[in-house]
Amino acid sequence: PFDPWIRDLEMEKQQQHTQEHKDLDEDNLMFGTVPCAFRIVAGDTYSYEAEKCKDVENTEEEREIAIRKYKPLTEEEYGEGYGGLQTPAMPTTRLEVEKSSTGVSSWPKLLQKPLLKVPLTSKHDLKGFACGVRSAIVKIDGEWFRLKGCGNNDIGFPIRVNKFNKEIRGCMFPDTAARELHMSNTVAKILKPVGFLGANEPLGWYAYEAFPQTLYLEKKGDPPKWTECKGEKYLLPKVVRCCGLFKINGDRRLDCHVLNGLELLLPRICDGMDMKEVLAAFPTDRMGLKESAPQPTGDLISYSFEITWHMSMFDKFPKAGQGDSSPLNALAG
Repeated sequence: PFDPWIRDLEMEKQQQHTQEHKDLDEDNLMFGTVPCAFRIVAGDTYSYEAEKCKDVENTEEEREIAIRKYKPLTEEEYGEGYGGLQTPAMPTTRLEVEKSSTGVSSWPKLLQKPLLKVPLTSKHDLKGFACGVRSAIVKIDGEWFRLKGCGNNDIGFPIRVNKFNKEIRGCMFPDTAARELHMSNTVAKILKPVGFLGANEPLGWYAYEAFPQTLYLEKKGDPPKWTECKGEKYLLPKVVRCCGLFKINGDRRLDCHVLNGLELLLPRICDGMDMKEVLAAFPTDRMGLKESAPQPTGDLISYSFEITWHMSMFDKFPKAGQGDSSPLNALAG
C-alpha cells in the first residue's frame, strides 16, 4: 500500500541531494567538512519533553544505585558475554524519564527513524558530515542537526577492550542520552534571558535495536593505537545503544578548534611569539602526560570532576580501573 511517510521521505532525500553542497563555503567556518553517510535502521525514536524528565530525590538508596554503575557488568546478573562490560557512570543520581514519541512528527522526515553511520560507498539514505568519532551532523531545509552517538566512525558499535574492562563504543546509552538532552535544555534556559544562544537544542533520541557484530578495538602496534579486530559475534541487547538528537547553531569546539586555532594565530598576531614558551608557562602540575606539553584543559576538568565525585562517594582517590574514563584509569594506575 502507498505510504505517505515514504513519499515525504523520498521528497526530502531529493531536496537534500540537490542542496547538499549549497552554501557549503559559508558553513565551513562553523560546521563540519568531512562527509559521511547514514542508513535507516531498526529501533525506536523518542522526543525530549522537559516536563517528563525529573531528577529523583538524592537519597542514600539512589546514591548506592549511582555507585554500582561504576562497576563492570557481571555474567551472573546479565548473562553470557556481559562480564567485564562497563557503561558510562555519570557523577549524579538518576533522571526519571517518561518516554514519549509525540514530538517526533514535527521533526524532518529524514530524522524520524533511527539513522546509523555507514561507509560512503555502501547503500545509504542521506549524507552529512562527521563530527568526531561517534557523532555526525546533517543539514536539512537550511537547518543543522547533530546525531550524537550514531556509530563509531562507520563501523557500528564495536567493543573496545582494555586492560581493565571492555566498552561498547560509538553510542550513547539511555541514561547518558536523557541526561545530556535535559542539561542542554537547562543550559539553554539559563543563557536565553541574558542574550546568549546555546549550541545545542534538544530534540530527542534513538534507541537502536541490537544487531550482531564481530568488531573489536584493541591496542596494537608500536606506538600502540586502537585497531579493528574480528572476534566472536556479539549482540548484547540488554545494553541499549542510543543516539541523542539536537538542533544545532554551530559545531566548532573549544578544545579542538578555538584553542588550537588561537595557538596557530598567536605567532602571526604577536611578533616574536614562541609557543614553546607559552606552553612552558603552564604550572608543572599540568605537565607529564606528554613530554613538554601540558595536560589538555578538557582532560584536566573531566578528571578533576570525576575524582571529586569518587572522593565524595568513597572518601578516597580512585584506584586503577575504578574510574569511568579509560584515561583516568591509566592515570590512577
